[in-house]
Amino acid sequence: GGSMKDMPMAEEAAGCYVGVDAGYSWSNKPDVSYENTLGITFENRTYSDTGFVEFMAGCVITHGLRAEIAFAHRGDNDLVVIPQPNDPITTSVNSDTVMFNLYYDFGNWGGVMPYVGAGVGFALHDMENVIFQNAGLLGNNPQFGDEDYAFAWAVMAGIQAPITNAVSVDLGYRYIDMGSVSSDGLDNTGFVNPPLELDNLTAHEVKLGVRVQIGNIL
Repeated sequence: GGSMKDMPMAEEAAGCYVGVDAGYSWSNKPDVSYENTLGITFENRTYSDTGFVEFMAGCVITHGLRAEIAFAHRGDNDLVVIPQPNDPITTSVNSDTVMFNLYYDFGNWGGVMPYVGAGVGFALHDMENVIFQNAGLLGNNPQFGDEDYAFAWAVMAGIQAPITNAVSVDLGYRYIDMGSVSSDGLDNTGFVNPPLELDNLTAHEVKLGVRVQIGNIL
C-alpha cells in the first residue's frame, strides 16, 4: 500500500514522546563539614526525604536505544546536625535537576517493556539560611544560604506498559548523585564564617508516570 501510514517517516515520528512523573526520593545522609571546628564531629545528622515531579521529552534513536531530556523539581530536604557539644545546626535544601538520559529497552514482553538507563546533567541546589540553635542573644545567628550548581549523574531501571496506542505508564527506579552544596559565609551580624558544606547528595528514587507518543497523536 502506498498510504502515508506505511511510510518509514511515520514510524520514526511515533518514536518520540513527552511525559510526566511523580515520585519519592529517599535521601542518603550527606557528608557535612564546617571548617575550623576544632575537632567537632558532624556524624550525628539527619537529612529528610522528599517528593518530586519530573517532566521529560525523548525519542527513539535506533533499535532499543532512546535519548531523553528530563527536568525534576524536588521538595525540601531538612538537615539537622547535632555536633559535639550539643548545639543543633539546621537548614534545608531543595534540588532541581536537568538530566540527559540514555535508555535501552529490552523489547516487548506481553506488552510490558523493561528498560535500563544512565544519565548525566546538573543540579541546582538552593540552601536556606543555616541556623545555629544555641547562638543566644544573636537571635540564633543565621548564616545566609546560597545557590550552587553541581554535576549530577544517575542510573535507572524500570518498566513501561501501554494503556492505549498513544499512552503508556512507566514505573521506574533511579539512583542519583547530585554533588554538593555549601552555604554563604556571611551571617546576619556581618561576620564572615566558613561555609557549611554538604557533599555526596545522593538518593534512591521511585517514580510513576505517563508517556504520550507524539507521533500517534499528530
